[in-house]
Amino acid sequence: MIDSRLSRGGGARRPAAASLARALAAAAALCASLLLVPGCARKPALRRVVLKAVRFDPPLLRAAVGDTIEWANEDLVPHTVTARGGGGWDSGELPPDRSWRRVLTPADRGTLPYVCRLHGGMNGRLEVR
Repeated sequence: MIDSRLSRGGGARRPAAASLARALAAAAALCASLLLVPGCARKPALRRVVLKAVRFDPPLLRAAVGDTIEWANEDLVPHTVTARGGGGWDSGELPPDRSWRRVLTPADRGTLPYVCRLHGGMNGRLEVR
């Protein structure tokens, strides 16, 4: 005797489709929950800003908490990287061919403008998410 569910062409696929949908939903839930587990989220990145021709390049950098920002002075003159508006960080004077790094913290979320104290028109900005 032939099972009528199989002979109709599709009845046997419904349970498989439902199983697949359940498996995909479980996988999506697992992926979402892993984002909440320390160490399973995106890896912090090293991002670079070059100080050259009396400017920051790029002038706007988007980064995330945990990322390390490196400011590299490739100019012929010294520069500083100084938070504007009470950010509280300052590289001190960076001679040519030197760099300075800072790891972004949760307190850095938002827009962080910074300047070179030695060159008034030299401005940069971090957008931290």
